[in-house]
Amino acid sequence: MVRLTGIFTEPSAYVGFAFGWFVFLLECWLRDILPRRTGPAALALALVLFFSTSSTAYLGLGGYGIIVGLRLLLAPQHLDARKGLTLAGAALALLIAVCALAFLWPAFIDLMSTILRRATIDKQDSESGIQRAFWARIGIDAFFASYGIGIGPGSFRSSSFVTAMLGSTGLIGSLAFLAHLARAFRPLRISTYCGPRLGRQFGENTMIGAAGGWAALCVLIPAAVVSPTCDPGGDFAVFAAISLALRSLPLPRAAAVAQRPSVATWRRPVPAHSG
Repeated sequence: MVRLTGIFTEPSAYVGFAFGWFVFLLECWLRDILPRRTGPAALALALVLFFSTSSTAYLGLGGYGIIVGLRLLLAPQHLDARKGLTLAGAALALLIAVCALAFLWPAFIDLMSTILRRATIDKQDSESGIQRAFWARIGIDAFFASYGIGIGPGSFRSSSFVTAMLGSTGLIGSLAFLAHLARAFRPLRISTYCGPRLGRQFGENTMIGAAGGWAALCVLIPAAVVSPTCDPGGDFAVFAAISLALRSLPLPRAAAVAQRPSVATWRRPVPAHSG
């Protein structure tokens, strides 16, 4: 089976690169940042990831889909309704296309089920899955053998960014990385979750920075299952730098006040009752 690798040596490395830019472009589209360019580009990358037959791609798309679904469910007032309808329409169109293709070409279902089964369910029993599980356990063993201190970056090869971080840098290094990630992502800022309507108060730079924060966070999803080292990669550095740089710029006074989180901000508006 021919698999997509791009300019990389293996599909998982290509997926790790493409997935981060897919998240960044889609987040820009959700915030109306050059929507005529970022939207089609994100769609093209989503199709490439889907047809890459890589389990890492399916894990990343599934994890990010859950994140977007939770954002739409918990804070729908901060996202544009048209964007949500567009995403739902795209998912429905994809479902209709798959059903039509299955009707016209019955062997398509068997082919896709075989590909998905090999990339997901049968992955653990494959040679690649067994090797990844073995290398991931080395990071855990290194963490406990060093009593939580870590044995240093580059001291061993892992197959998960999480276990590589724990085994290499220990508890202190892992907490320092989480602090850096939180500083780039800024989970308590309203601009992290808002859509284009509220985003106009903060300006385009802040919205691009928020998209970079989401990309920096989500790029760790594929890395959690394929990265051999504790280095989060160049894409993470780029996205984190975008967020840190653009969201550190001074905001207008009204936007600075709106950034302050409050309970009332997250509640859905309650319609007034006449009486």
